[in-house]
Amino acid sequence: TLYKFINITEMSSREAKIDINEDGERLVRGEILGRSTINVMAYKLENASWTQMGQEIEITSTNQVSNLNCKFNSAGNRVAVGYYDGYGANTIQVF
Repeated sequence: TLYKFINITEMSSREAKIDINEDGERLVRGEILGRSTINVMAYKLENASWTQMGQEIEITSTNQVSNLNCKFNSAGNRVAVGYYDGYGANTIQVF
């Protein structure tokens, strides 16, 4: 283990995803909170410590969401968040 980033037992959601960019210096964590809210946070590695990049992204749906996926591009400057909205629609948002 190079870095301990997060204690998985602290993640309270029923569904969470983590992705890391190509050079291993940026990480994105997305999780479903409750039934219809997605919370996404991005971090960068600086001086052997993970620091949050920008603000949290919160996506709220009127339907129950599932099948969450969060991916960084190789440079780590774009995040794609994909999920199923519960009524037959797959949604992808890019930040």
